[in-house]
Amino acid sequence: MTVPVSDLPSESISSPAILIVDGNCFLRARFDALTRKAKKGIKPGSVQQLFAGIRMYLENLQDKVGAQKSIMLFDLGHSEYRVRLFPDYKGDRPEKSEELLEFLEAGRIYFKNLVRSDPMRWQEMMFNNMEADDIAAFLVSSFAALPNLRLWLVSSDHDWLQLLEGRRVLQVRYSPGCKSSLVWNEKDADEYFGLPCRQWPKLSAFTGDGSDHIPSTGIWPKTARMWLEQYGYSLESIFKHESEAKARENEVRRNFELTNLNGKIAAEKVAPEEAEYLLAWAEA
Repeated sequence: MTVPVSDLPSESISSPAILIVDGNCFLRARFDALTRKAKKGIKPGSVQQLFAGIRMYLENLQDKVGAQKSIMLFDLGHSEYRVRLFPDYKGDRPEKSEELLEFLEAGRIYFKNLVRSDPMRWQEMMFNNMEADDIAAFLVSSFAALPNLRLWLVSSDHDWLQLLEGRRVLQVRYSPGCKSSLVWNEKDADEYFGLPCRQWPKLSAFTGDGSDHIPSTGIWPKTARMWLEQYGYSLESIFKHESEAKARENEVRRNFELTNLNGKIAAEKVAPEEAEYLLAWAEA
């Protein structure tokens, strides 16, 4: 059962711990809220106050969950990997306005400067043509080398739920105004998807994901769930035994690659010395 951050039992707060923050998700939510209020345009001063408010929220969250450090993740452009697989990936979304692009860039600069001023508490990661989701998956995989380190994923993105793992990886899902934040664990994510959360990409491989404009294969969700349970969540076994799935194999494999987060995409961009630095930074 999800609980507000403020109601976390003391045994849930362990040290060491790190926040892994979906920076674009934060900035976009705040931009939308700000533009609704500022009908005559956004004043530069209010933008800086907003960034400072995000920082304050995250520092308070650090204190509440016992985390000493945060890593800010940002999208930079469209996912080159996913667009190559499916050119219409997220194709139903409107182009970002110049005002939004400037706002996102200002936010990245704000947190980059924060890293420079306090590198032991803050880090940031971004790569051209890569989504923050893939960087988060890389960090979850990499930090498994530190089994006593608890990771708090800070995002309202349901894609990140597939990364939750026991007591090691939890998610803080915040409201757009950051006025209330709920903690989700792996069991909560399992209940949300109606199957083990790490198997969700295999379900969406059949059903698609409307939020990212990933099309359905035409196979009913109920049928896909039945197959997954019957064949032990093995896509290969489903293709082998179910002719209807076999006929759509290429679509299913494509959709799985579009929704599955395993960290490999970001791993190709991270130099070995950078990966070693992150582990040392996390342990320090």
